[in-house]
Amino acid sequence: MQAALKLVLEPIFEADFKPCSCGLRPKRRAQDAIAEIHLLASPTRNYEWVFEADIKACFDEIDHIALLGRVRHRIGDKRVLGWVKALLRAGILTEEGQ
Repeated sequence: MQAALKLVLEPIFEADFKPCSCGLRPKRRAQDAIAEIHLLASPTRNYEWVFEADIKACFDEIDHIALLGRVRHRIGDKRVLGWVKALLRAGILTEEGQ
């Protein structure tokens, strides 16, 4: 089900992302994000600001109702919306079980 959803949703939402966004995107890796940081932090850029972000478990904090609302704006097929909702409820399967 995840693979089917990826095939449907990725082309629709991929166009919205900025080229510098690397997280969980096709043909992008963590190394690409690190390279972007190095580029932006280079002395020739002369930036005088710093930001910090901690994305650990960030998906655990996403409001599912708000997320579904945003997906609903772009996806009209109720079956696909049902699959997204089911995935959000599914949780994570680990070696110890769910």
